[in-house]
Amino acid sequence: MTAPSTLATLPQPLYDLTMIHKMSRGNEAFLRRTKQLFVDTVPQTLQEIQSSFDTADWSTVSASAHKLKATIDALRIESLKTIIRQVEQDAKEQTNLHLMGSNLELIVAVMSQVTDSFKEELAAAV
Repeated sequence: MTAPSTLATLPQPLYDLTMIHKMSRGNEAFLRRTKQLFVDTVPQTLQEIQSSFDTADWSTVSASAHKLKATIDALRIESLKTIIRQVEQDAKEQTNLHLMGSNLELIVAVMSQVTDSFKEELAAAV
């Protein structure tokens, strides 16, 4: 187990919309809806995973990580692909819990930055 990277050391950009562009076949409305769905749902899931961690509710931590995994994969957030899977598995097995806090901090930081980027892009598109 390695310590997670810091946000400053992560490659930029944090996400890659290539897969979403292919799925949308150039449909800008689809892209906007996808970004809006992310903005509307991810912060709630991040709050859920953090509060579950704070109360040592490992099954909810694992379930929340599982929810985020598909989003991380679809948006090709490479910096979190391994970490989200580690969090999901470690919470399920209740192992490596000493790494959970720092891993969740990185997940929240990266996902929050992506959320902010999407909010800016959505506002600019209006």
